[in-house]
Amino acid sequence: MSKFTVVVAALSMIASGGFYSSALAQGAPDAAMPGVVVLPIAALGSPSTPSTAFSAQACTPFSAGSEPRSADDNATNSAGQSGLPAQLTNALSREIREGGRTVSNDLHDTSPGALVIAGCIVRADPGDPAKRLVGMGMGASVLSVHVQVYRDGLSHLDLIGEFDTEVQGKNKLPPIGPVGLAVHGIRGRGLTLSADADKLAKLIARRVLTGQFTS
Repeated sequence: MSKFTVVVAALSMIASGGFYSSALAQGAPDAAMPGVVVLPIAALGSPSTPSTAFSAQACTPFSAGSEPRSADDNATNSAGQSGLPAQLTNALSREIREGGRTVSNDLHDTSPGALVIAGCIVRADPGDPAKRLVGMGMGASVLSVHVQVYRDGLSHLDLIGEFDTEVQGKNKLPPIGPVGLAVHGIRGRGLTLSADADKLAKLIARRVLTGQFTS
């Protein structure tokens, strides 16, 4: 075998290894990493169901013996009926999966070392679309979630961290003239709690995947 052939073969192996490493870096599942269970998100004030019973524990510090905090509590209470918790659960599962972890939504699928994510929507204020047309951050929607992170032990789940995350949907610049007003109005219609849920899922996933479990 010639020296040229040996060099080509070596370069080929290096290139293959680089491609494999690149694939892992881009989120290919790593069998050595523990899986993540994203439990169905609960909503403050909504009735607990068997699927959200565990996540409802994350609501407890915000509901036990407390008075309504603000006028938007009614909006938060209705979040459970709006499909928002399910959207947030699905978006969070997707973001973590794209981050390279295997994901399940069933507590029975846990294995020792797996992370278990439970969460509660503690504020869901849709804001005021009319005020958003004015700009300057007025009428912003607000979505806040309290997240608890557990690690599956041999016989029980250990709470290893919890944190609060919030996003606001608002236009930062006021419209300028009729054209600006029209564009601003189009942007305003997209600044909904649904859009906030997708942004919030990215923030939560980033903290989970990087081990930032405490506020």
